[in-house]
Amino acid sequence: MQGERSGRKSGRRMFARAEFRVSGFRSCAGAGSVRVTANPTRMAETTETPLWHENEPAKVESWRLHILLEAGYPVHLGERIAVSEVDLHDAVEMLSRGCDPTTAAEILL
Repeated sequence: MQGERSGRKSGRRMFARAEFRVSGFRSCAGAGSVRVTANPTRMAETTETPLWHENEPAKVESWRLHILLEAGYPVHLGERIAVSEVDLHDAVEMLSRGCDPTTAAEILL
């Protein structure tokens, strides 16, 4: 049994126990075996994540208005449709099938 504890006879590796201190947590010394390996690449301290910027909705509305104007809607109707949740494909398709922009806007809105 003495040989197994030291890891010599069983062929198992024995790993050193490590104590980790993290603010707000108790140490975990003696909690179990821990493998400590070196990380050859240093990780960034902070991770950048893309955020939804305040002007993103304005960009989307501007793009939607552009598409609606190209399809043939007048500016005042295009603006109303662009800021709504109307499906843009449906709005464009109605005009391509010959529907009047005013009638299409009344149906969609």
